[in-house]
Amino acid sequence: MLRICIYCKSPFRPHQKVPGQKVCFNHNCQKTRRKEWQRKKIQNDDDYKKNQAIAQKAWAARNPEYWKNYRSAHPEYVERNRRLQKRRNIRYRYNLNLSKNDPKMIGKMDDLTDKSHINSGYYTLYPISTERNAKMDKMFVKIEVIAII
Repeated sequence: MLRICIYCKSPFRPHQKVPGQKVCFNHNCQKTRRKEWQRKKIQNDDDYKKNQAIAQKAWAARNPEYWKNYRSAHPEYVERNRRLQKRRNIRYRYNLNLSKNDPKMIGKMDDLTDKSHINSGYYTLYPISTERNAKMDKMFVKIEVIAII
C-alpha cells in the first residue's frame, strides 16, 4: 500500500511498524518533520523549551568564536542582515512613532549619530521642577568627556 508524502508529495511505502506514517524516508522530508515537531514541542512544553535554551547556551559557551568566524566567512550574510535590520528599525519606528535614537530601537545602542558637543569642564546645574521645592540651590559639577566618538 502506497502513501503520499505530505512534504514532497511523492509516493512511498510506509514502514510496517509505523502505521500512521505520513512522511517518506527522504532525508529532507525527515528533517522537515523533525523541525516541525521541535517547533510544536517548544510552543507547548515549557520544560522542553527551558532545556533547549540551556543546551543552546552551553553550546554557545563551548563555541565562543562561531558567529565571529561565520560572519567573516559570509560577508553577504552580514550585509543582508544590516539591510534587513535597517528595514526593521524603520518599520518599528514608524509603527511606534519613535525617534532614531530612542532606546527602544533595535541595534547598536552606543552608536551616536549626533556627536556630543559637550566639552570637559565645570558646569552649573540648576534643578528643574514644576513643584516647589524647599531647596532650589544650584550645583557646581565637573564633567569630563571620557571618549570622543
